[in-house]
Amino acid sequence: MESVPFQLAIPVLTGWNLGYACRDRQVKEIGVWIDNFSYTLNPLARTGTLRYQLSRVLRHDGDEGLAFDHAVTILGIRPTTQLVHPEGPVEPN
Repeated sequence: MESVPFQLAIPVLTGWNLGYACRDRQVKEIGVWIDNFSYTLNPLARTGTLRYQLSRVLRHDGDEGLAFDHAVTILGIRPTTQLVHPEGPVEPN
């Protein structure tokens, strides 16, 4: 994903769908996860590039085709405009 408007960005797997192309099967193992990710910030543009890799498993008792879909949401972090002191907020210089 290019031009992500955050200082730090983390991909969060928010949905997934695994299924068979044909009839029901006896499922032995199922899951989807984010293996690894990287975020490269471009300090001149104040945006970055987020890359992530998904893995999936659906083990069953046959060899029929697998249908797969997923949703990933970006958890973005930006610096605040105020610094927090024990005595209260302080405006940045």
